[in-house]
Amino acid sequence: MQKFRILPAVAAASALLAGCEWSGSSDSASWSSAYDNMNFSGTYRSSSTATSESSSISTSDESGTTTTHSETSNYSVGDTEFTKSWGGSFSKLSGATLVNSSVTIDFSGDYTETFVSDESGTLTGSKGGTGKISGTGWNVTMSPGLIGSGKVNVKYQVVGTGSSTIVDTTTSATTTHVTAITVSQNGQNLVMRFNNGIQMDGKFTAINQTSGEDAAVATYNAQFEVKSGNASKFVGTLNYDVASGYRTLNGTWTWGKGTYDIHGVGPSYR
Repeated sequence: MQKFRILPAVAAASALLAGCEWSGSSDSASWSSAYDNMNFSGTYRSSSTATSESSSISTSDESGTTTTHSETSNYSVGDTEFTKSWGGSFSKLSGATLVNSSVTIDFSGDYTETFVSDESGTLTGSKGGTGKISGTGWNVTMSPGLIGSGKVNVKYQVVGTGSSTIVDTTTSATTTHVTAITVSQNGQNLVMRFNNGIQMDGKFTAINQTSGEDAAVATYNAQFEVKSGNASKFVGTLNYDVASGYRTLNGTWTWGKGTYDIHGVGPSYR
C-alpha cells in the first residue's frame, strides 16, 4: 500500500451552540439550518506526489516450472512526515503459487532496509522492521519509519500449477503533484477539485463543535466523504477556528491501488 500527503480545512457557523452535533444523511432535508453560516469553500494549499505503474507483457508458465520475478515501484513520503507501514502485491501469481521463502523486499534511496521472508511468509527487516505475506500481497512495518523518496524492489519465485499465462508488469512511473484542493460547499453537499484535474463529489457525514462555549471563540470539526465513481475516494475532516479564522483539511485519498495522507491549509475566513 502506497502512501501520500496533503493539508486540512473547515469553517463553522457562529450560530452554533456549544455541544451541537449534526449527523449526515442521504436526505438533504436532514441538514440543520443552524449550520447555514458555515463556510468551508476555498482553496487549500499543499504538496504531495503519487506514483502509479503501467505497461505489461505476457509470458507463459508451464506446470511445475519455477520462475523468478522482479518488480520495482517508487515511494515518496513528505519531508516533515513519515509512515510506519508500506505494502504491495505480487502481480505475477495468475495460475501460479508463490514460494514464500523466496521473497526479498529492498527499499533504496532516502530510506534503506531489506526484508527477507521465511517459509511461513514472515518478513524480517535489516533495521528491525517486520512484515507478513498474505495471499497475493505483502505489508511491512518500518523501524524507525519511512521518509523521503526512492525505490522498492520486490523479488520472488512462483511455481506454475498448470499451463497458464502470467502477466509481467513493467515499471512506468507516472507522477502527479497535488498542490491545491478547491472546496465548494452548498449546505451539506461538497465538491472537491484537485489541481491535477480530479473532481470528487459528496457530503458532510458529521459536524461537531469541539471546543469553546462562546461561539465567537469556538472551534469546529466537520467530517466528510467525497468520491468519483470507484476510482477515487477522499475521506477526512475540515477544521475551523472561529477566533483566528484558521481553516485546515486532513484526509486519506484512495486513488486506484494507492492510499495517500493529505494535509492542506485554507485561506482565513471570518
